[in-house]
Amino acid sequence: MLSRIIGAVLALLLVAGPLRADDTVVTLAAGGLVPLGSTAIRMESEDLEITPRRITIHYIFRNPGDQDESTVFAFRLPDLDGMGLCFSPYVLPRRNEVNFVGFGVMSNGKPISTQMEVRAIHEGQDVTPRLKAAGLGANVMIEPLNAALSRIAPEQAEKLESEGLIEVQQFPVPLQITGKKRGWCAAWTMRVQYSWTQVIPANQVMEITQFYSPVVGGGYFSATNNDSGYVANYCATPETTRAIAALKAQAAESKDTGTLLYEQAIDFTLRSANAWSGPIGIFHLTVLTKDPNDMLMTCMPGLQRVSPTKFELEKDNFQPSEELKLMILQKSHPWGW
Repeated sequence: MLSRIIGAVLALLLVAGPLRADDTVVTLAAGGLVPLGSTAIRMESEDLEITPRRITIHYIFRNPGDQDESTVFAFRLPDLDGMGLCFSPYVLPRRNEVNFVGFGVMSNGKPISTQMEVRAIHEGQDVTPRLKAAGLGANVMIEPLNAALSRIAPEQAEKLESEGLIEVQQFPVPLQITGKKRGWCAAWTMRVQYSWTQVIPANQVMEITQFYSPVVGGGYFSATNNDSGYVANYCATPETTRAIAALKAQAAESKDTGTLLYEQAIDFTLRSANAWSGPIGIFHLTVLTKDPNDMLMTCMPGLQRVSPTKFELEKDNFQPSEELKLMILQKSHPWGW
C-alpha cells in the first residue's frame, strides 16, 4: 500500500530511482530565527505552534541595554540536496520554488521585508559563481533546473556534467518542460537564507512572528513492523505501546496485512534559540493533531495532552539541549491533513 502512495507522490515530484517496500518520505529539520553574529538581544518569550501543515512562532525580543541595538536576524531553510531530491522521496510544501517551505515573517501584523541569499554548495565549495557563469541559478528543483539547462548551449551542459555538477537521469514520468523522461539532476546542495536588519530601541521589546510549512516525513506501519524504533527514537509511552500492540493483535486476528497507521515525522531545530543572549524567558510549545485518535510521540519531557487534539508544555528560563522530534501516528491518510 505504501508503495502505491509513495509512488504517486514521487510521480508528482518527478523523483527518479527505484523504491523499496520499506522506503519512507524524508523529513527536513528547520528551526527559528537566529542572529548573525553576537548580540545582547534576549528572547523574552517563544510561543511555538506545530501542526503537520504549518509551524508558527511568536517571539518577544528584548533589548536590555541602554543603547539601541541593531541586529541582523536570519532564518535558514533546510539544506536541499539535488541528488537526494532525485533519489529520495520528499514531499515539499511548495514544489519548484526556492522558498519551498513558504517562509514569511511579520511584526505587529505587517510583513517584514527580507533579503534572500541562495547558494550552491558542492563538495564543500561554493559553486554559485560557476553556475551563474554557465547561465544557471542555484535552484536544485528538477523542473526549474531542466528548464534552465534547456536554454544553454549543449556543450555547456556537457561541461557541467564532466565537472560533476549535474547528472543525467531517467525520471518515472516525463518532465513538463521537455516532455521527455530523460533529464538532469543537480549534484549540489541548495542553501537558502533569509535575513534583515532589525533595530530594537534601548530597554524596549519587539514582537516578531515567523511562519513556514514543515517538510514532513514518515511512512506506514503494518502488523508485521517492528515498533522498537518508536521507543528508541521517540520515547513511546507504555500507553502508546499498548495501543499499537492492540492494533497489531486485531490485525492478526482478522489476518489484515495492510496499513494500520500512517506516520508523520516533524523535526524542529530547537537549539537555534541558544544563539540569543541567555535562555528563553518563557517557552511555550503547542502541538496540534488532526484526530483525537492520533498518537503523538516525542522525547520532549512535559508535553501533555490538554484536549483531544492539543498538546502543550511551558518552561521558564529554558535553554534547549536537544532538538525536537515529533512522530504522529494516525489511521487516516497523512497527505490529506
